Amino acid sequence: MKKIALFLLLFLSGCVVAGDFPEDRNRLHSLGQDEGYCEKNPDRCVKGVPW
Repeated sequence: MKKIALFLLLFLSGCVVAGDFPEDRNRLHSLGQDEGYCEKNPDRCVKGVPW
């Protein structure tokens, strides 16, 4: 019974809304996707794709 309760607790605590990230995470994800990024930072791009 304790194992089931622990599993349920861990399962419910891991549930999140898909795509609902904090603002700092969204900024990190969109880093380098602005237009002209590769022109401004050619050393951070490979064939026009930021890395």
